[in-house]
Amino acid sequence: MRSVSIKTYLVLTSILIASGFGCRKDICDKEPTLSQGIKLMNTGYFWDPAELIYHPCFWLDEKITQLPVPEGKSAFAYGFAETESDLFIAGTFDGTGDVVSLPCYWKNGIKNNLPTDRFGIFQRCAARDVIIWNGRTFILGAVDLKPVMWILMPDGAVRQIIIDGQEGTRSASNFIVHDKHLILGGDKMMSSGTGYFFEIGFWRVTADGVSQWESIEKNLRFATAFAVNASSGKVLITGERNVRTNNSLDSYMSLWSQNGTVTIE
Repeated sequence: MRSVSIKTYLVLTSILIASGFGCRKDICDKEPTLSQGIKLMNTGYFWDPAELIYHPCFWLDEKITQLPVPEGKSAFAYGFAETESDLFIAGTFDGTGDVVSLPCYWKNGIKNNLPTDRFGIFQRCAARDVIIWNGRTFILGAVDLKPVMWILMPDGAVRQIIIDGQEGTRSASNFIVHDKHLILGGDKMMSSGTGYFFEIGFWRVTADGVSQWESIEKNLRFATAFAVNASSGKVLITGERNVRTNNSLDSYMSLWSQNGTVTIE
């Protein structure tokens, strides 16, 4: 990996801040600071006006490091995970012909392409997030919006998992470990005699890649899931939904828990 200094268009795609960084309501007029020994890391990409491509990169505190890419092609860095000795970053790079994008990951700065032969014909495939769990590395991705996953096995093999192949299914951008499962938020679009309706929920995925969908709210005019987290033992999903008000259809940010919609004040 080479360190670069750039003055151009930057995009941050994910942020990890270790515990100890925050602001209580009674002191929010003070600028929060990182505790000693806490590191701030971002992943992202930047536009290179000379080569006319996007370069993937990451920042560790204030130092930027460019990740290797295929010659003459754009690539993008997203979610990441690290152990004491390894740093994994999920991403995607430009495909060729009818294939717009292909999945990859970087391990300690070395790019590795992910297999896609089990997914059939597709236009877009991307790796979005990484979790290291039970001694294995799990990489979340999407094939034409539908959720998939790769498991990097200790012997070097890579398992390809289709989490949900139903048409109209979309996944959120991240996943978490919760209640002895991988949890992935998402939404499903279904047709009826009066049009299309959406459903918000999440998948529980075992360490062997077996998934089960749990619905939170159905029959929405439009809804989509952005990200998933957990708090007080409950799965939380952030997203957006459309609400009809008089003669208009308005979009609102939304928060769902396992019990349904959470009111945002």
